[in-house]
Amino acid sequence: MIASLLTAALPATLPTRARVASLPGYSGGAPPTAHWTGFVEVDAATTTTFFYYLVESANDPSTDPLVWWFNGGPGASSFAGLFAENGPLLLNASNQLTPNPFSWNQRANVLYVEFGPGIGYSFCANSSRAGADAPCPQASGGCSPCRTSDDTLAEQNTKLLATLLGDRRYFPELAGRDLYLAGESYAGVYIPTLARQLLARQQPPYRLRGLWATDPCTDNAAQSGWLDLGVSFAWQKGLIDKATYEALTGPACTAGRTKVGDRVRKTETIVCRGAWRLYDLATAGIGDAVHPAPIAGLPLYIDPLSALGPSGGPDIEGWLGRGDVRAALHATGSPNSVYHLELGNNGYPQYALDYAACNDAAADGAPSMVDVYREIVEMMTRASTNEEEEGGGLCSVIVSSGDIDPVVDIHGTEVAVTKLGFAVATGGERRPWFYNASGALVYLCVGGEKKNHFHNLFPNPDQRPTPAAGWLDGEWGSARWS
Repeated sequence: MIASLLTAALPATLPTRARVASLPGYSGGAPPTAHWTGFVEVDAATTTTFFYYLVESANDPSTDPLVWWFNGGPGASSFAGLFAENGPLLLNASNQLTPNPFSWNQRANVLYVEFGPGIGYSFCANSSRAGADAPCPQASGGCSPCRTSDDTLAEQNTKLLATLLGDRRYFPELAGRDLYLAGESYAGVYIPTLARQLLARQQPPYRLRGLWATDPCTDNAAQSGWLDLGVSFAWQKGLIDKATYEALTGPACTAGRTKVGDRVRKTETIVCRGAWRLYDLATAGIGDAVHPAPIAGLPLYIDPLSALGPSGGPDIEGWLGRGDVRAALHATGSPNSVYHLELGNNGYPQYALDYAACNDAAADGAPSMVDVYREIVEMMTRASTNEEEEGGGLCSVIVSSGDIDPVVDIHGTEVAVTKLGFAVATGGERRPWFYNASGALVYLCVGGEKKNHFHNLFPNPDQRPTPAAGWLDGEWGSARWS
C-alpha cells in the first residue's frame, strides 16, 4: 500500500510539505514552533485530496509522539480545533492570533486534517465543476460537490497517514512514533472506525497507542433522547421549568421519537403550542432535531455547543477564506473558491452515515460504535502478549463526556459505555479525578483483562483547558510517552 502511495504525484501548485513562515494576525513573527501544511491525495480516481496542518512539539519534536486531533460534524474542519480550542495560536474576535498556554503541542506533534473533501481547502475532481452539471455549487454551505461516507473516510485517512509517514516528501522522521487519536462529537465515529483500520495493517509506519473520544457520537439506542439539546437536557440545566418539561414529555405534546430520540411534536392544543414555543425561545430554536428548521425572527443567541453561554466568537471561516491567509498557509492551489469551516449542520446530503451513531436515518440493525469498540478491544486482547500482532501497541481507550454539551449529552454517553458490557473497574462507576494527580484512570486493557470506566472529566477541551492539558501531559505524558 505504501509503495503505491509513493508514486502519487501532485500538481506543482499543491505543496506536499511547506513551512508556514508567518500568519496574518500574529505579531510574534514566525510561529512559536515549526508549522507545516500541504496536500495529500487519498483517492486518485476522484482526485480526492486532503489538506493538513502539522504543528511541531514545543518540547522535543524529534522524539515526542504524534497526536491527531479530530473535530466532528460530520462536515466540520478540524481547523476549528486548531484555531479555537487546542492549537498553539488561537484566533480572537479581532482576527488576532494569541498564544495558547494550554496548547496540546507542549508535549506532542499535533496533526489537523480537513475532511471530507469539500471541507476547507480539501477537494475532489467535482470541486472544479460549475454550471448545471455540477452536483453541488462549491460556494454552497449546505452541500458538497464531493461524496463520501464514514467507511470511505476511514480508508482515506488511513492512506493519508501512511503517506505522511511513509513518503519521503512528507514526514518520514515521524515514522514509528507513538500515535494517539483524539477528538470530539462526531469524531466518536471517525476515531474508532479509523483505529480499526489502522490496527489491521501489517507493519505500519506508526505505533497506535491511545484513543480518546470525548462527548462522542457512539450508539443511537444508548444515546436516544440525550442528543440535539433535548427536552430533558433543557430541564436539567434550568432552561425550561418543570411544568413545561412535563407537558412536552407527556403523550399530549409528543407523538413519538426519531431514531436518535428527538421528539416528534404534537401541537394540536394551546397548551402544547405554548410549551413548545417556550422551549424554542429557551433554546434559540436549535433544539430537538438533527437539522432544526430556522424560526423566522429568532436569532441564535446561545452557544449551540454549550447552551449556557452566548453565541459569537472569532470568525475562523472568514479569516481562513482571506487571500493573505490562504497564501500564508500555502493553500492557494485549492480549487475551492469559498472556504467552508463546516458544511451543513451535523451532516450534509453527500455524506453517507454508515453506522447507528447520531444517525437519524440508520438502517435497522446497523452497527454502532459499540460494535466497533468491541472489535478493537478484541484486537487488543489477542495481542496483549504479542505486540507483533494487530492491536499490539494499543492499550489506552478513553471515552469521556462533559456536563454542558447539549448535542451529545453525558447521560447517553454513560449508557453507551455501559452497553459495551465489560466489567466495571475496581472503585465503582464514579470516582474523583484530579488532572495533576497520578494513577487516576483505568484503561480498557490491563494485562489482557477487559475493563471499562466512565469518566466525567470536564466539558469540551476548549472550555476547560487546564484539566485537558494536564490530562494530556500526565496520562499520555510521563506514563505513556517516556
